[in-house]
Amino acid sequence: MFKIVKAKLQDVSALTQVAKKSFFESHGHSASPEDISNYIVTNFNEASFIKELSSSRNLYQLIYYKDKLVGY
Repeated sequence: MFKIVKAKLQDVSALTQVAKKSFFESHGHSASPEDISNYIVTNFNEASFIKELSSSRNLYQLIYYKDKLVGY
């Protein structure tokens, strides 16, 4: 049922979307909507994740449940 795989550069779009959703659901209440939105735009974008995934010092894993991406 669950599957965990190493994220690759071709996963950047899916990783970006699940990261935005996860952050918002976990922390969306902790600051003003404007501050949360600004933080998400600044830190959870494809360029940032491309940089992160391109570094051998980072490891991102994608979590699938019933073939649907549900987390990272």
